[in-house]
Amino acid sequence: MNILVCDDDKEIVEAIDIYLQNEGYEVFKAYNGIEVLNIVKEVEIHLIIIDISVYVKKDIFL
Repeated sequence: MNILVCDDDKEIVEAIDIYLQNEGYEVFKAYNGIEVLNIVKEVEIHLIIIDISVYVKKDIFL
C-alpha cells in the first residue's frame, strides 16, 4: 500500500514515515501542496495523511 504523508513540519513527516515503514508500507513524503500534486500524478497513492492547513498557492488549500 502506498501512503503519502504531507505536513510542513518535517519532524512530523519523518516520525510518521518511520512508523509506517516499520509496518511495511511504502511511504511518500511531501511538505507542501505542490509536492502532493506532483506525487499523485506519478504514483498510485492509496491513502493520504495530510495536515489540514496545507495549501497549493496563496488562499488555495488542498
